[in-house]
Amino acid sequence: MSQAFNTATIDQLARRFKEPAWVTELRRAALTKHAALPWPHKSDDVWRRTDVSLLDPMRDFAPVPTELLHAVSLSESAYADLITPLGGEQLLVRVNGTCLTEEVPRGLVVEDLTEAAQRQPEAIQRAIAADGLTDAEQKLSTL
Repeated sequence: MSQAFNTATIDQLARRFKEPAWVTELRRAALTKHAALPWPHKSDDVWRRTDVSLLDPMRDFAPVPTELLHAVSLSESAYADLITPLGGEQLLVRVNGTCLTEEVPRGLVVEDLTEAAQRQPEAIQRAIAADGLTDAEQKLSTL
């Protein structure tokens, strides 16, 4: 059943993930900021092919059931196309907590936000507090 994404939803997530209180407060602040920012406009070149209204958590938000993600099937070639880097970059593909690509790039740590927030809260707080994003980028990053 769908519901509007609100502070009650955030509190449910906090209990489910047993996250630190500062992460819950960060989620609440992000929701407030998200509500105040405008949606990207289709006249912006980067957003011209994206219907961002589908991302609106205030309209019928419901987390995707894990069963649905498992029901999506791809051919081997389609799968390979999705996980192949476009250039010389390294690509890490993670689905439902499992890395699908061969190896994690050297020097990179991949873990759930809740685990990272408990293990090294200062580093996570610094990374999340980093800014420099446009309003449109912040609108989506606050999701």
